[in-house]
Amino acid sequence: MKSLHSDEGAVTLRLRPTVIATGAILALCLTAFPAQATLQLAAGVDNQDTDNVLFNACSAEVLGPALTVEGCLLNGPDPDTVVQFTGIENLIADGGQATIAGADGSFDNVTITLADSSLGFSKLVFNIDVAADGTASFLAIDQFGNPFSFNNIAVDGDGQNFFTLFSNDNQVATSFQIVSTVDIQLIDNLNQVRLGPTEIETGNGPGQEIPEPSSLLLAGLGLVAVSRFARPRKKS
Repeated sequence: MKSLHSDEGAVTLRLRPTVIATGAILALCLTAFPAQATLQLAAGVDNQDTDNVLFNACSAEVLGPALTVEGCLLNGPDPDTVVQFTGIENLIADGGQATIAGADGSFDNVTITLADSSLGFSKLVFNIDVAADGTASFLAIDQFGNPFSFNNIAVDGDGQNFFTLFSNDNQVATSFQIVSTVDIQLIDNLNQVRLGPTEIETGNGPGQEIPEPSSLLLAGLGLVAVSRFARPRKKS
């Protein structure tokens, strides 16, 4: 019995590296590969690493009236990175720094995207003027298709309402929607929009996808099962 105990101890020692590796994989599942981005919205302005959206210097701007108007980022990844503003009613874009208004004087819904689907924005800075005190709701979509809702945010009808969308884990947004509520009724215009465009990366190399945490977790559990069955049975 004593020798069997010693042999079992030796086997346990040999298995420890496997157990340690399993623990490392499980930790990796929880920390290294987040299943989704973390997008946040804050009141105020953070213009670092952003570029103004312009409407008077693009090679093919769309000023409207149209459901989608287009400006550009002259200092973006491409010399003419196109930014789209899409509403559910006709919009009009002003020349120079981005100002978007409704064709009838106001609008209550606009979605901001980049025309190049391989690009997203790591930061979005904007200012909205509203008809009265109230609240607005915002919806950001990350590169994995996950929604981030920011509902019932207070806005001032007598002042400027600057906001900054950003990520705390270097992820990106592919679209950002602004929708007025009953309290606001109308958004008069959307101006001073600045974007920080970046390439969307969903893999860790050409043609390689980032493993989902669930896949890594299954791999780790598999190693645990193998290590348990690898223990020799005691001889009778």
